[in-house]
This record gives sequence, structure tokens and C-alpha cells, in this order.
Amino acid sequence: KGRTRYPMVVCGLYHGPDVVDAARRAHGAFAEVEQECKSVRTADEVRAALARHQESFRTALEIGPPYPVATDDDALLKKICGALGEEAWLRVLYQIHTQMSCYARGGVGGTTKGQLPRPQQIRLPVAPECPLESVLFWMRFFMHYAGRSVSLLLAAPDGEPWVDVTLGQPGEQEFFSLRASPKSVPPASEIPYTLDEAFRVQARATLESFKKQDSSEFAAVEPARPEGDTVTERFFKTKLFGRS
Repeated sequence: KGRTRYPMVVCGLYHGPDVVDAARRAHGAFAEVEQECKSVRTADEVRAALARHQESFRTALEIGPPYPVATDDDALLKKICGALGEEAWLRVLYQIHTQMSCYARGGVGGTTKGQLPRPQQIRLPVAPECPLESVLFWMRFFMHYAGRSVSLLLAAPDGEPWVDVTLGQPGEQEFFSLRASPKSVPPASEIPYTLDEAFRVQARATLESFKKQDSSEFAAVEPARPEGDTVTERFFKTKLFGRS
């Protein structure tokens, strides 16, 4: 009853040295899991289906060499950014560094009371012609940006040109994005930030650092965080509590 009001979510949790390759291997079977879970009628049948697929996932992850990457980062980034080109990338990086820097390598890593930072979320563009590789690109990017010790959640709606990335342990607010349209939560690449030339130069260097996998230089771009709430906080206060 009421099940159609909720999204179908297939989530993979993996502990191992190459998370990106594991995600690429497991992705092809996610649609099979979805269809089988929708076709059965009881909770026991769902559990049995998940158990079978979990075992097949383990086998796929343990056998064979890593899957080849379909395209290089330069070509893939051009597809992801689309018509906006470099401007899309610069807008994304600006939002990351103004709102998510507490999770960067070498960042503060917590509050003054020793607590973990609040989770931060960003919506990012995905190339329609290669959605899986686009999502895996952002996975690699944030693993490089924040390191492996930071919780990283990527939610990619089937058939939509975006992925929602959450750094830190997600709370209730972060799951709102599962059903949020771009009108409510626009991709960072479409937000017309005003970027000065100094930031643009440093941001280009940051991209090159990522491509070279030089984590010591990656957190170099640190513009001051703007005053006020984050995009997520502003949305909830506006839509749920009537604050403009």
C-alpha cells in the first residue's frame, strides 16, 4: 500500500581497495535486482532474490582483472560539462570549496567540539550518453578530494542527467534529493556564480592536480565560504518552513 509513492533504490555497499572498479562491475546487475524484486510478492522472496544476487556480486568482484575505463578524463569531462564547457566545471568546484571544504584532505575534519562536520550535498551533471562512467568519474574525484575515510554517497536516478553526492553521514534532509527535481535542487554546474580570475586560475590547477592524482595540492583552492546557509539549508527553510 502506497509503495508507488517511494522510489526504488538499489544500493551497493563495498569494502575493498578499488571501490570504483567494484561499482563498475556490480552496476550491470542492479537492473536485474530491481526487476526481480518488483516481480515477487512476499518479503521472503525479496530476501531470497537479494541473497542470490549478493553472492553473484561477490563472484564478479573476486574474478578477473579490473574493467577497462571507457574513455579518458578529458573527453569524459567535456561530455559531462556539455555546452557550458569549462564554466560548468568552475561552478562545480566553486560550490565544493565554499560549502564542502571541511571534508577536504587537510581540512578541519570536525567542529570545535570534536564532532563530525554536518553532511554536505551537491548535485552534479552526468553525460546522458555515458551515465555510469560519469558517476564513476565523480566517485573518483571525491575520493581524491576527501580521502577514503570520509563517507561518500552517490545517488544516481535512472534516466536523469545528474547525480547527487553527499559527503559525511547523510541525514533525513540529504535523502530529500531522491525525489527533488532540478527546479528544487539545480545542478551546481547551472548556478551562475560570479567567479574572479584568481579563482579561475587556481581552479584550473586543481583540475590538473586531480588528473595527476596529486592529493597534496588538491585542496589548494579555498575561497571563503559565503555568509548564510548552505543550498540544502536554504531550500528546506524556504520550502518547508516559509523562510525566504
